[in-house]
Amino acid sequence: MKKYFFIGILILLGNATLQSQSVKLEDLLAKAVQFAPINSQINYYKQSGRLVESTLQSGYYPKLTLDAQASYQSDVFAIPINLPNLSMQQIPKEQYKSSVNINQMIYDGGVISNLISKSEIDSKVNVKNVESNLTKIRDNVIKLYFSILEIQDNITIIENYNQKLSSDRNKFKIMLENGTATKGIISKFDLESIKLKQKISMLELDLQVIKKNLSELCNFDVNSLQFEIPTEPVVDYNVIKRPEIESLELKKSSLDAGKSLAKSTLLPKIYLFAQVGIGSPNPFNMFEIKNSAFYMTGIRLNWEIYDWSVASKNSEMLEINSKIIDSEKDNFTQNLRIAINNYEGELEKFTNMVGDDLEMIEIQNRIVSERKLQLENGTVGATDYFIELNTLLDLELNMELHKTKLLNAKINLQNISGNY
Repeated sequence: MKKYFFIGILILLGNATLQSQSVKLEDLLAKAVQFAPINSQINYYKQSGRLVESTLQSGYYPKLTLDAQASYQSDVFAIPINLPNLSMQQIPKEQYKSSVNINQMIYDGGVISNLISKSEIDSKVNVKNVESNLTKIRDNVIKLYFSILEIQDNITIIENYNQKLSSDRNKFKIMLENGTATKGIISKFDLESIKLKQKISMLELDLQVIKKNLSELCNFDVNSLQFEIPTEPVVDYNVIKRPEIESLELKKSSLDAGKSLAKSTLLPKIYLFAQVGIGSPNPFNMFEIKNSAFYMTGIRLNWEIYDWSVASKNSEMLEINSKIIDSEKDNFTQNLRIAINNYEGELEKFTNMVGDDLEMIEIQNRIVSERKLQLENGTVGATDYFIELNTLLDLELNMELHKTKLLNAKINLQNISGNY
């Protein structure tokens, strides 16, 4: 029995520890980004970029090819006259040859280096695009987190009011027993208590759904956690650090690399080459009809002297695309400033509203105290008292909502500028 007793104690302590665990917004943001399915694309793009670079680097290495050929031809070279005291072997119509060819690039005008540079930039663009999609996940986490805080505050306030009603009900029950109150007042207290419990039940159902969605985003169960109120950030949103802007700037760099690539295609290409093989007859000496070795080595230059303005047209198209990207960047920045202006407006609005809420709650508390005293003296009905009490409840709920919205606006200002 003692054994099971201690096991039960350990289980209770474990549950208590679990219930007391708290979580911060920053922790959930990190978890959501870490376990987002799209996050794995960052590594894939980096791996793909390394493979592309390795493939392009191979352009600097010598190229080896093996050629083999067997043929039969209708005619072969022969001297059309007979010379006395001179006999020549007839070149066979069946011919065979095989060779190994080596080509080593010496100078390519910078084509490979420009391709590598462009590939590296394009890989970074893909990574920034993934980070841009991850910011949407961060936005969802922040939205859900503050929804939880808001609902939890509402539940706490309503529960406190319900306890207050229960305490007041007990007072009026004593008055009923003394004949100084009516059963209708007690019933009114019970009715208001049921309404409050109904509100709590609805809020708890909403909270359950929100926590389920947050658990899905963060890849672990958050139901048993206590959500800490985020530390009020220092609102610094003048410096924009959005991945979308970085992506657009990288795209422009990719276009610049494309321009350099277009220019490099106009430059001459120089190669070393060598050919070593065996053939019958020897392809370099057709009168040597037996299997014999042959080789050739040298240097080759390729230069497309005129490309019909293809490179210049490509450069012109790249310049147009660069201007398009500039317009996209300006458009994104404009929309971002509009969003920041909206959050700045919310910041000022909710700051003023919290100040007004405090003043209204102070006034309404005096009104509720006066109505309660009048109810106890029988000069007003229970309905009048509960009207004022519900007004006070609404004011306090609104103040907590405005406080949460104010903090949310401050964090959103930092998050939307990429500084949170």
